[in-house]
Amino acid sequence: MDKLDQKTEKSKVLLLKLNYANWHLDDLELEKTVLMSCVSEVNQYLQHIIETCDSLITVLVRQNLANKLNLVSAMLNKIEEEEEELFEGEKLVRKKQEKELDDIMKLRKELEAKEAKDRVSKVTLET
Repeated sequence: MDKLDQKTEKSKVLLLKLNYANWHLDDLELEKTVLMSCVSEVNQYLQHIIETCDSLITVLVRQNLANKLNLVSAMLNKIEEEEEELFEGEKLVRKKQEKELDDIMKLRKELEAKEAKDRVSKVTLET
């Protein structure tokens, strides 16, 4: 009976946790709905402000957007310049590595040729 009582208690606790989790999910969904409606209202207000015929607001909004776009453009140009510098540096490193590989291949061929000569001389001396 003790095991049955323990399992029953455990089931009750799990059921309470499940109910609490469901309640919490419902609360979060409600909060999400409220936030989404607020966001849509703010978007509508901003669209109305932008679409107004008041030239002062229109000019201010355009100036603000132009300033932000100029900053973004400057940042993008800086990033592109840094990428080009990195690309040039990478090219130099690759050229250096290729030269080193060519030198190693030349040394290897010379060593193989020398070993072949030594073998031929050794065979010639033995006969």
